[in-house]
Amino acid sequence: MTAKAKQAAAAAGVAAAGGALVHAGLLILLAAVVIALSQLGLSPWLSAVIVGVVTMIAGYLLVNKGLEQLRRTGVTPTRTIETLKETATWTTRQGA
Repeated sequence: MTAKAKQAAAAAGVAAAGGALVHAGLLILLAAVVIALSQLGLSPWLSAVIVGVVTMIAGYLLVNKGLEQLRRTGVTPTRTIETLKETATWTTRQGA
């Protein structure tokens, strides 16, 4: 069990490093969009505001969608509870 936990921790570390790089890449792309809007004639502050607002709206929608999915997902271990009830009933019958 310890070996599997170490493997899982190492894999989580690699995934976290990958996530950090993806995040950095997204920030660079957003900066490029700000620069592109500035090159098209918008003032730099307005370009940054537009990109920031659009990004925040997209993030807000994704967070709400994820939270809604989490609310609909049952995390109660119903199979385990049923198995424990069946085991308790069987044990009671065996002892009686």
